[in-house]
Amino acid sequence: MMFPTVEVQDLTAQYGDFVVLNGINMSVEKGEILTILGPSGCGKTTLLKHLIGLLRPTRGKVFINGVDLAELDEVQMEELRQDIGVLFQGGALFGSMTVEENVAMPLVEHLGMDLKLAKRIAQIKLSLVQMQHAAEQFPAELSGGMRKRAALARAIALDPSVLFCDEPSAGLDPITSLELDKLLLNLNDLLGMTIVVVTHELQSIFTIAQRAVMLDRGRVLAEGTLDELLASNNERVVNFLKRKGFEPIGMNESWVDAALVKN
Repeated sequence: MMFPTVEVQDLTAQYGDFVVLNGINMSVEKGEILTILGPSGCGKTTLLKHLIGLLRPTRGKVFINGVDLAELDEVQMEELRQDIGVLFQGGALFGSMTVEENVAMPLVEHLGMDLKLAKRIAQIKLSLVQMQHAAEQFPAELSGGMRKRAALARAIALDPSVLFCDEPSAGLDPITSLELDKLLLNLNDLLGMTIVVVTHELQSIFTIAQRAVMLDRGRVLAEGTLDELLASNNERVVNFLKRKGFEPIGMNESWVDAALVKN
């Protein structure tokens, strides 16, 4: 039986009386790039933490490749996480390790691989993100974009079936952000990797999204392709995508329209 790579059923997250997520239903098919978008405070990060098993639902279920995360014990959850890659917003690289050592670490820690072999594989992963030249450098010696690419290489070190990205463009200039988006597209194309990206950056949304889920106030406001969302009867959905009432610095409606023409 074929399962969606990621499936969420009636997910509710609650802290005391405060409901952060309210009845979320969504799925991500194998090989798909899906963006989770919405204004700040809508529940995107909380949803991501549930998808990677860092939080347990108040109600509802999260499945990865047909496996219910709530039914796993700690050992089983650790095994499943080896099939999940996560690109954290800040990169989360270890400053005392070289780039190559950072990428090799999951292979050594989780698979018990010989360090020499792990470093050879790390070089391959770094080449996929155009960072093989920086293998011997430390994170502090890298630019923000290079750190993100190094962190991306580490996130795919174990060949995960699904890659989760938390605001990958945060803190990057538009050109560097676009380069990172192209790397994600290449990984999806070359490896068939399923990718879920949490973001509110329009440039990334219009560059990489094959489908999108928009959250607002803890609920799914809209789901579909970008064309479907832009054709929505919900004014709030269209306003977000055209930044009417959501205008960030350096973005405007004409940029969105240009991106739509390009795609």
